[in-house]
Amino acid sequence: MKNFIIIFLSLSYFSNYAQQTTPKILVSVVVDQMKYEYVDRFWDEFGEKGIKKLVNEGIFCRNTHYNYIPTYTGPGHATIFTGTTPSVHGIIGNNWYSRKDFSPVYCAGDWASQTICLCKKPHEKTNPGSGQMSPVSLLCNTVGDQLKIKDSLSKVFGVSIKDRGAILSTGALADGAYWLNNDAKWITSSFYRNNLPEWVVKFDKKYLTLTSDKRQTVRVQKTYKGILASNSVSKI
Repeated sequence: MKNFIIIFLSLSYFSNYAQQTTPKILVSVVVDQMKYEYVDRFWDEFGEKGIKKLVNEGIFCRNTHYNYIPTYTGPGHATIFTGTTPSVHGIIGNNWYSRKDFSPVYCAGDWASQTICLCKKPHEKTNPGSGQMSPVSLLCNTVGDQLKIKDSLSKVFGVSIKDRGAILSTGALADGAYWLNNDAKWITSSFYRNNLPEWVVKFDKKYLTLTSDKRQTVRVQKTYKGILASNSVSKI
């Protein structure tokens, strides 16, 4: 991961800002690998109620810089949501070695936790580490943790394709974190709960397979070909 674009969506925030009321929901979206220039490059492909609305009606920071290295996804998520650097929040990479015994460490790994899934077969036979995750290596509070400390009735959840995206963005006090395993099934960790909630079960039954729209795929391919041509690249 070398680039992040961060979108903070607060429903009812703009309408209530003048009255200084507390927003009912805050949604943070992090798009991995989306460089700043992509906002302009793909402008014509964005919908009027998506990126364009955020740019036109929100705050668009055009001059931001990283103050840490390496810019991997693990440190990136942790830095965004703790507001500090890897030397402080402890997520110094996606993977590293323990200084104590030189054992390998994964940024969201936790061998004390177990996989919670709807797997038909024992999960250990496919990928034993898929759900053995937690924010145990994160040393600082996230904005979600601070929200829980401020108001224990607040709910904090993380959802991502990758485990580290869901876990490191929410923190130790999160109510839940969900990500996809190698079979594109939603799973979580026993760090959060001992079973999947009913809404995840229903979602999984409704969308058993990931489908794609052929017309959308063709349109995206044409867009990529145009970009490659403009960069003097003949093919992927």
